Amino acid sequence: MIIVLVVLSLSILILVHELGHFLAAKLFKVRVEEFGFGFPPRLWGLKKGETLYSLNLLPFGGFVKIFGEADSERETFGSFSREAIWRRSLIIAAGVLMNIVLGWLLLSFIFMIGAPPHLMITEVAGESPAANSNLKSGDVILEARSNNFNLTDPVKSEDFIGLVEQAGENSLYLKLRRGRERLEINITPRLKPPAP
Repeated sequence: MIIVLVVLSLSILILVHELGHFLAAKLFKVRVEEFGFGFPPRLWGLKKGETLYSLNLLPFGGFVKIFGEADSERETFGSFSREAIWRRSLIIAAGVLMNIVLGWLLLSFIFMIGAPPHLMITEVAGESPAANSNLKSGDVILEARSNNFNLTDPVKSEDFIGLVEQAGENSLYLKLRRGRERLEINITPRLKPPAP
């Protein structure tokens, strides 16, 4: 699943990057021969104006084919090589600029809807109660309970530390998420942990 998400994310980044080149070329009236979704071999294509819009077999990002990237086509109208250097620079830079805009939009969206932070275990000390209870790095704490105190997701780190301290040597109940698994663990903290 993680591999699929990584491939999908990279595909979106590449596609948006190529879209930047495409839009900038169109803005400066440079001929775009093809804008492809995925990589060849071609499965389907539709020519609209001077540009072929294609759907390709390998679903990984996309590409844009701009006319005149070779110096031999410098004198032809609509050629990339014929454009002033500042225009060519903008067409090239537009891909990176589109990635920046995408990043800004995604972060804005996340902050707008709010992303609840989850308390995750980043390290488990050897020979500790956590290690002996089989806690692992990457475990997400969904619920923590001791005595009459109960914390539920999203658990704040300062609240969790306070809960462990007040538990003393009493048992601490944890509900965890480990990958797709849900686990329930009882752990007894130690009163005097070693100095870090």
